[in-house]
Amino acid sequence: MEYILLFHITFLLNFVWEVWHSQLYTTCRSMPLSDYVPLITFQSLKDALWVTLAYVLAPSILFFVAGLFIFSFIVEIHAIQTKRWEYASEMPLFFGVGISPFFELVITGLLALALIQFY
Repeated sequence: MEYILLFHITFLLNFVWEVWHSQLYTTCRSMPLSDYVPLITFQSLKDALWVTLAYVLAPSILFFVAGLFIFSFIVEIHAIQTKRWEYASEMPLFFGVGISPFFELVITGLLALALIQFY
């Protein structure tokens, strides 16, 4: 039950995050709403899955955080190199990747875990 709750809370948090930071991508700025909504929803579902999987597999919070940072970095580097998406000039960079997507899974994952403690 805890994993299902984590998945749902993380999905909602990531959906809000995705909507917020999607304007830092040139690809999202020019996308019609009929493509934008499914993309944001799909990305949020994937993010929730990765956070939940990291939580299941990590032996401690330290490994959970480190694993999500490493995963986020690799995904962003790959996406930029393959031109899957492109950052707008407003996106702050951290070692060549966008700071917002780099921190997204860790922040939303830790926030979801904190919210579960109050449930």
